[in-house]
Amino acid sequence: MTPRFADPASAPTPPHPRIYALLDGIRSAWNVGSMFRTADAAGLAGLYLCGVTPTPPRPDIEKTRLAPA
Repeated sequence: MTPRFADPASAPTPPHPRIYALLDGIRSAWNVGSMFRTADAAGLAGLYLCGVTPTPPRPDIEKTRLAPA
């Protein structure tokens, strides 16, 4: 049986799934800010915020979500 691709490195790779996170009822703005940093580091496609979760723009979220210098 002949392989479909002579060189496995030239075979197309399937697309990566887009992964999202749902934040529901996170009351602390600092925790929401840290989730933005975590989602960025993990390569998530996005965050959905619902319930009583604080949403940007808020100074406390902005300060926490920024990467350290």
